[in-house]
Amino acid sequence: QKIPWDRFDKILVETESRNTLENAFAVKRFLEQHRDVKHLVLVTSAYHMRRASLMIAQHISPEVTIIPYTPGNTDVERANWWHSWLGISVTVTEYVKFLLAKILLPSLGYF
Repeated sequence: QKIPWDRFDKILVETESRNTLENAFAVKRFLEQHRDVKHLVLVTSAYHMRRASLMIAQHISPEVTIIPYTPGNTDVERANWWHSWLGISVTVTEYVKFLLAKILLPSLGYF
């Protein structure tokens, strides 16, 4: 689905974060300052989307809907990730990070 031209001025890009956890902090702070925002478009790679969504959703209001968007990337996708060392490395690393986030986030509470 394409974004209408008149909505581009409403797009905010968070550029301060160095990692997913810092990005989750930034999103949380932004939503605390802009309580009228009810929809959040999360743009990241397909292999990273599950963990990014988990980390952000864990710490924002359930009233905010996360809309995932993954730009196309033919290097590492569901159908070919095991065809290259890059794909294997990225997938295994991301899976381990996802498991750690799934295990550790609930014990951290609301950060």
